Amino acid sequence: DRALMKDETSERPYLYSRLKMELPVAQRFANLSARKAKKGQSTAKKARRRNRARKPRKAVLDIRAAHVRLRIPDQARGEKLPTSVAVNVVSVIETNPPRGQEPVNWTLLTSEPIDTVEDLKRIIDYYRARWLIEEFFKAIKTGCNYEKAQLESYRALRIQLAMTLPVAYQLLRARYLSRVAPATPASEIFRPTMLSVLRYELNGTFPTEPTVADALNAMASLGGHIKNNGPPGWAVIGRGYQRALLLERGWRAARGLRRSDQS
Repeated sequence: DRALMKDETSERPYLYSRLKMELPVAQRFANLSARKAKKGQSTAKKARRRNRARKPRKAVLDIRAAHVRLRIPDQARGEKLPTSVAVNVVSVIETNPPRGQEPVNWTLLTSEPIDTVEDLKRIIDYYRARWLIEEFFKAIKTGCNYEKAQLESYRALRIQLAMTLPVAYQLLRARYLSRVAPATPASEIFRPTMLSVLRYELNGTFPTEPTVADALNAMASLGGHIKNNGPPGWAVIGRGYQRALLLERGWRAARGLRRSDQS
């Protein structure tokens, strides 16, 4: 709750109090996914707010906005630093959360314009995208083992990243669709030869017309995933995908040999 500079319009020099003075300018609905409590955090008191278990729900969000000047603490000021910094603030608060559930409460500081409702919704979309962006980074670092390459030069790191990004994107897309649209045909993501390899490796238990969820779970099983441990993580997905790629390469080579023998 940052301190603000006093001005003629407000006698409340703190951010949260200032936001309470603003009337909601728009409402928005957000689908909140279910979340399990982490191990060792069975009680609400032990769990951090963002890690507490919750049931899926459709949240109604009030949106407020304000232009403010944050006061720089005295001990942080230097000779050439200003006494304050101007920022735009967007406040997103859930109006009526279920009993015992923490309401959605985001306070977003930004340099983006907040002049229209569309501006505010765009800023909120930027913030909501951060979880997907973090998953993309995990797909690169853990799923594709980017850091384990132990490259030293900037040029080599860039080349490795350029080769890794398309793979990480495909894995992220598959995992995302397996959660929000699990019935999506696997053929929209993976090549027919890849699906044939998975069907062969699973000894006929792989569906004839697999979904994205079927294919992702199959790859995770190749990476050593145990179903009782919950949804597969990036490490087992990455290992399974790497093994599936090698098997697919061998599959294609074998088919090529058979065609050459027939000629």
